[in-house]
Amino acid sequence: MLLLCQTKEYLESLNPGETKFLEKYMIGWQKVHTWEPSSFLKQVKDDRLLLTVNPRLTNCPSEYKDDLVFAKRFWEHDINLAYTWNSIKEEFSTARHLYYQSFSQDKELIEVSEITEYIDTLDSANFGLRSGFLKTSLRLAVDLLDKFAGFFNLYLELGNDPTKVMWSNVWYEKLKYKKSFDNSLNPIIFEKLEYNPYLKALVNLRKNLYDKKYEDFYPFKILRDYITHQGIILHNNKVIDESKENYNLEQMQQETYFLLRMVKAAIIYLVGVVMIEEEEKEKRLII
Repeated sequence: MLLLCQTKEYLESLNPGETKFLEKYMIGWQKVHTWEPSSFLKQVKDDRLLLTVNPRLTNCPSEYKDDLVFAKRFWEHDINLAYTWNSIKEEFSTARHLYYQSFSQDKELIEVSEITEYIDTLDSANFGLRSGFLKTSLRLAVDLLDKFAGFFNLYLELGNDPTKVMWSNVWYEKLKYKKSFDNSLNPIIFEKLEYNPYLKALVNLRKNLYDKKYEDFYPFKILRDYITHQGIILHNNKVIDESKENYNLEQMQQETYFLLRMVKAAIIYLVGVVMIEEEEKEKRLII
């Protein structure tokens, strides 16, 4: 009671401008401390698909963000670096959204999906917005790695034609493969691998996704190509024809989730590459 009286006396002693500021502050404080994330945000947090390095999120709206950023404004000499970075985050968030939409039982979504009629193939094949969202999510997740190629071509000053760089070839000198991956490495990248562990991690990821000897990961590249060119068939029930073109809907959701987690790690590695490179630049300036 004494505290309430003291608070009242304090508020009465303030001029109108100060009172308004304090009231605004208290309202903001109350919102933050009574805020609860939506079920969707909780799911994204539990699935660890937020683009953040914060391992423990509290009930604070400012923490439920894709807040992964660079420590320094290195892009000021070339705004295209900022554009490319924003595109990477945009495509990841879009792929993530489409992934979650593939689980949706929203009545309006179902109604919109039913507008389009398909041939009944009598084998539980699933065509519609949910399966379309899932296929597009996986394709976007794989394709956005090509944005990494454009980013590195600019940032590391590799000097390649920007219209020809891709995730699969940006690592090569003059974008050309010579007998083996290691023999083809661009000298600029090869030199940086000695001190930049994040760049080394991305090189290994590139091998995992594209080289046939890495059978656990290589199917993602195959999946992307099939979805883009031939078309993947998703089924509600167990797949009878277990060829590369046929997947159970739930199985594809698991594959897509794993790929999204992998791409998130790659985006964090990209930030790490820049962090180490900027530190190296500072060292050279000091010397």
